[in-house]
Amino acid sequence: MKSAFFKIMLDIENKLIELIKNNQIITIFGHVFPDGDCYGSQIGLKELLKINFPEKQIYALGTGFIKMIPLCGKMDEVSDEIIASSLAIVLDSSTFERVEDQRFSLAKEIFFIDHHVKTINHEPSIILEDKISTTEIIVELAKTFKFKFNSLSATALMLGLITDGGRFLYNPSESEFSNATFLLNNKADLNAIYDILYETTKLDLSFKGYYYSHFKEGKGFLYIIFTKSELESLNISAHKAAINVNLLANCKDYPVWAAFSENEDGTVKAEFRCKQEYDVSSLAIYFNGGGHKCASGCTLSSLSEIDKVLQKLEELVNPFYHEELKAMINAGLLAREEILKIYNTDFQVEIKSDNSPVTLADKAADKMISSYLKEKYPNYAFLTEESIDDKKRLTNRYCFIIDPVDGTKDFVAKNGEFATNIALCKDHEIVVGVVIIPFTGEIYYAIKNHGAYYLKNKDSEPERIHVSNKKDNLTLYLSRFHFTEEEIKQMKLFPKITKYEQHGSSLKACYIAHGKGELHYRLSSGTKEWDIAPIQLIVEEAGGIFIKPDGTRYKFNRDDVYNHEGYIIANCKENILLKK
Repeated sequence: MKSAFFKIMLDIENKLIELIKNNQIITIFGHVFPDGDCYGSQIGLKELLKINFPEKQIYALGTGFIKMIPLCGKMDEVSDEIIASSLAIVLDSSTFERVEDQRFSLAKEIFFIDHHVKTINHEPSIILEDKISTTEIIVELAKTFKFKFNSLSATALMLGLITDGGRFLYNPSESEFSNATFLLNNKADLNAIYDILYETTKLDLSFKGYYYSHFKEGKGFLYIIFTKSELESLNISAHKAAINVNLLANCKDYPVWAAFSENEDGTVKAEFRCKQEYDVSSLAIYFNGGGHKCASGCTLSSLSEIDKVLQKLEELVNPFYHEELKAMINAGLLAREEILKIYNTDFQVEIKSDNSPVTLADKAADKMISSYLKEKYPNYAFLTEESIDDKKRLTNRYCFIIDPVDGTKDFVAKNGEFATNIALCKDHEIVVGVVIIPFTGEIYYAIKNHGAYYLKNKDSEPERIHVSNKKDNLTLYLSRFHFTEEEIKQMKLFPKITKYEQHGSSLKACYIAHGKGELHYRLSSGTKEWDIAPIQLIVEEAGGIFIKPDGTRYKFNRDDVYNHEGYIIANCKENILLKK
């Protein structure tokens, strides 16, 4: 496949060289608001063609990257007649509409070279989304055809490589460094580029100060909004305000950042940036924009549309995992049928090596849930109570953690208070938690950063739940089978606790999340990851607290699955009554 791809690319590159040879006039176009890559690729290609095809007339059209014009030169001005007689090479534009000089459409032949996510269907073209910049594509084209360079062509192309490559700060590829080395060897003036790029003014300093004092915080992202009046008072253009979005970069716990600036016509320029593990290009495309995985933008119709973008940003940073949630609930409901079928028989009880009971229901439900989810998500790992622990899960970012029948003693006692626990762990944090109560058909679930919910049955509407706000006359839940003398001793110390109830399995945590009770202590070491994985998230997303006695939280998909320290569940921190 690789050799076939390269043959196709070589054929396209040969087509471009053939077009250049067959056209006396070549016009080179870029996108609106030209940046370093657009301008650098235009000037760089123009110089390369002048050197290697000296008999041709070569023109670079547009406004250029203003601050770099003293270094790399002015753009050209030509008539419609010249363009109509030319081969137009359009650089660094992902759409026809974004081409700055729309006269490109007059050309007798058009060739696109770009590195953005492909949104146009035009042939011939070279669109390589894996390249950091259009200048990098041009450098590799020039190397393929052994073009001669001068200092200006190398410097212009280095400008694009530096600017679109984020100054080589964001996971630069081997090819970026290789191409940069090649350009330096061809006398690219690196010092001159950086001198201009990092030159600042008093106005710039004031502008940066405004950025740092007026940004806002979303759930996992930072953003700033500039209105026309604000831009006027700052004496800054909407374009400059937006493209300086990276002033918000590299803030801990905020992997995505955005800037919005209102244009004179009321439209809004929006710029999005993110760290490597995220992708903002889909967001830009959704709002009719485009760009790269980690750097994209779009134009909104008005300031009122920003709220929609902020909602999408929140979804991007804190994904809803809707498909996983649906699959987890469906898997649990399938298992529920089998669990209840066995529940209504005279089933046998076995005792496992850890002295805990197991029934046919545990084994059958474990197999059903795992099989269903493995078919949907074959690349996810699994940690389940009734299956052999495959330690390969420790290197997988995603892991389903499953207890098919939580509260087997309650199942054996036939008191109805057993549950099915299913959780999805990502990077040692639970991101989706589901608890199904087979006997009643009730469902509790939570999605990280999106709340906790209750379903009376599978067909009912989700009800968002929240812990109670009580700080006195508290209800403490005890396990039916697992409470200890220490737990009894602790609860007798606190007059704020006025009511005690015993419940089985995960129901205690779910009831606290639902605001029906306030406290539960488990101070022994008998539980394992699958006993608490979904309920920790459900309690936390309902506004409650789920911690170890030392105040720290549990991480998941661990090598040692035992919860040695026990845990405390409370509706609020004031009610954590544990005595040391």
